Amino acid sequence: MRKLTVDTHTWLAARGFLLDRSDDFFLQLTRAREAFDPEAIHDLRVASRRLREGMALFGHCFRKRQLAPLRKELKGLVAMLGSIRNTDEAILFFSDLAENCDAASSCAAMKIVATLQGKRVAERRELKREVKKIDPGTLLGRIDDFCSNPRIFNPDARGLFQPIADYLLEAMAVREKAILELLPEALVEENISAQHRLRIAVKHFRYRLEFMSSLASGDYRKIYSAIKEYQEVLGHMHDLDVFLGLTVEITAGQSGAGLLRKIIGDRRRSLFAEFLHLQTANPLDEMGNRVRGLL
Repeated sequence: MRKLTVDTHTWLAARGFLLDRSDDFFLQLTRAREAFDPEAIHDLRVASRRLREGMALFGHCFRKRQLAPLRKELKGLVAMLGSIRNTDEAILFFSDLAENCDAASSCAAMKIVATLQGKRVAERRELKREVKKIDPGTLLGRIDDFCSNPRIFNPDARGLFQPIADYLLEAMAVREKAILELLPEALVEENISAQHRLRIAVKHFRYRLEFMSSLASGDYRKIYSAIKEYQEVLGHMHDLDVFLGLTVEITAGQSGAGLLRKIIGDRRRSLFAEFLHLQTANPLDEMGNRVRGLL
């Protein structure tokens, strides 16, 4: 991508950003089709999310009839990749518990693992089938085609000639608003739903922040690292909520299940304390102001 400046027109920057994201997606998709190991699947998931965020951010610059089918296809792929990732994480978690619990609890944990392994076989088969349907070269050509047709002569396409720095700051403010609305409720430990929604808001904030990396000065890396840490802590909390649900669903009434629930609850309380510590050390509600100081 040609070097950007804060004054580069939004439509031109958008084209470069999306082509960069699509190149990375192409590489990860090609790798996943060949190897199909957990690392390749994870990398494809991240590349897919970053490309989707770019399409959401800059979609107004291009023709909707070309963009909409691509966004729909990516959404379906991300959903499948997310599902298999969640299953893998749960298998690892309960396998570890099985090795470090008493006999009854270990038996309960292994029942969950066995159930999830069966689920993973089906998920892997479906994902592999869907990934094989996608031809990387054809998909890359479709993305290049719509990136080559910006709406610069359409009077309804507003902001295409706006400096990219101004556009990105406005876009970050949208993601910041979602965080500010959710944060007070999420700081109450019992509000699991708010914490889950905050996790998603922080994730979108992080992916959008990445578009500023080549333009930002000052503390970009520190801010990015702090946002990533929030996402990881909130993500682990959500994983534990899912694991607790699996324990209740699969081992209801089974001897040893009570200890599994206790371990999950203790770990979640520890993570929530870490979340509160992050809010004290690097307040999430101040990130927007810090980001505005980068450009």
